[in-house]
Amino acid sequence: MKAVIDNQLAAQLLFDHKLATREEILASWPFITAEKDVGAILVERGLLPAQTYHQMMVYLQTNSPAPQAHTPTPGTAASPAESPRKDSSAGGVTHDARSSQKGPRAKPHGQKNENVVELSLTDEPNPGSAPSDETWSPAPVEKTQPIATPSLTPTQSSQRNPAVTSAEFRGGASSGNIPAVAPEAIAREPIAMGATGPQSGWNELLAYARHSDASDLHLSAGNPILLRRYGHLQAAGSTPMDQESLRRWAESALDGKQWEEFDAKGDLEIIYTLEGHGRYRVTLMKQRRGFDITARVIPARIRSFDDLGLPESCRELSHWAQGLVLLTGPVGCGKSSTLSTLVDMVNRERHDHIITIEEPIEILYEPVNCRITQRQIGPHTLSRDAALRAALREDPDIIVISELRDLDTIRLAVSAAETGHLVFGTMNTTNAGRTIYRLIDSFPPEEQGIIRNMISESLRGVISQQLLSRKDGQGMIPAFEVLLVNSAVGNLIRKDEAHQLGTAMITGKAAGMVLLDDSLRNLVERGLIDPALAMSRANNPKDFERYVGKGGR
Repeated sequence: MKAVIDNQLAAQLLFDHKLATREEILASWPFITAEKDVGAILVERGLLPAQTYHQMMVYLQTNSPAPQAHTPTPGTAASPAESPRKDSSAGGVTHDARSSQKGPRAKPHGQKNENVVELSLTDEPNPGSAPSDETWSPAPVEKTQPIATPSLTPTQSSQRNPAVTSAEFRGGASSGNIPAVAPEAIAREPIAMGATGPQSGWNELLAYARHSDASDLHLSAGNPILLRRYGHLQAAGSTPMDQESLRRWAESALDGKQWEEFDAKGDLEIIYTLEGHGRYRVTLMKQRRGFDITARVIPARIRSFDDLGLPESCRELSHWAQGLVLLTGPVGCGKSSTLSTLVDMVNRERHDHIITIEEPIEILYEPVNCRITQRQIGPHTLSRDAALRAALREDPDIIVISELRDLDTIRLAVSAAETGHLVFGTMNTTNAGRTIYRLIDSFPPEEQGIIRNMISESLRGVISQQLLSRKDGQGMIPAFEVLLVNSAVGNLIRKDEAHQLGTAMITGKAAGMVLLDDSLRNLVERGLIDPALAMSRANNPKDFERYVGKGGR
């Protein structure tokens, strides 16, 4: 039988250690039952790492007194899993993954639940409850008396414990090993998955991937379940997958029209929403041995500027009225996370019209001060260039393009930036200099002189980033390169001397420019990444090798 904990005390502990925000705790509070405490609900929603939750449970069971009257009266589990429904925002499918036990449904947040007393959280951390650097082992915490819920400043509500999550792009703190082996029954016949059939096993795998702090889930016939965790593929179990189970899971994830498209084309990309466990970008493709399924775990929340660890100079890039801002880096380096943070900053700080053009829509933005229009290639428009042409007639202030990958898209993005719009876009280039060359070389030779002039005038900045495994195996940490376009940089672009941008960036350090190699050195000096790994990512490996030889750790 599961031990009963004091939910009020657990909530205060999570809040004090910035492992959950007030809003996340309040949203979870009405769903507390005898079987699920506030921490378990946060884990289900992908907001709290499972390992952190287990550490908290051990601490509370060891150090806290028995729960008092303010612990919610036991209820029962929510309704059984519902059939999938379309996610109209991104052309995906939404599924309910809640418990199948019978009983009254928990009341949604905002409705009065008479069995649950009002939650109270104090803004002042309890003395002695500061988190440790490596493990979550707080000192004893005194219970707080119920008080009126105080309002939090934006910084307080959004910032989490830096020692736990600030250096990680995905998930929270946990060890470098997968915390538990995936149930072997998942890889066998669907009859072993329970009464709900193959969809239950598919949903369970997606939830398992999120709770394991993985970035990707890989399924293929003849291989065990694989998770990409902190940049490395790791097997979860040893039983190889069979093609028939993969087919059943694929059919359960797709609607009829999507299955027909996949069967005809041989590959398909969709957004799959699992209620209570977030959104996933699922890619299917046919191959020699059948087909593969890969699911990318989409972050459950938009991280704040400070959470991402972006250089302070990047903040100003969201304040421009017009121009082009590019986020670049290799595939899987967190460009989408950084882009969503900048868009969210604009949404909160300005009163403008934002149009996004995405393939597919990953992050769902809720309008705060801006009007936000999100469009997906396929369901909402035929192509990027068609969407861009249409966007220019929709009175936008900010245009967000998920990827500048072809000549027509780049041409329209530069034109939009020149005609009074702020344009954000991403490119798969590794540093600022290569980004400039990629932009210009996309055009025919006879147009490149004109484009150099246009880019020198319209480009505002380039943020290039790399994502590296932490030395202690506790997650991933980003390294950044920041190019801010001033008159000197614009002049180099105009004269086709982008190879001298490194010198201009050294000169511009006082203005907020950052070289990737300097960012890597900083991480090495702080003991966060391995010097050999840093050297393999450096723009100038020979210089970096000399630095490491002179005492870089």
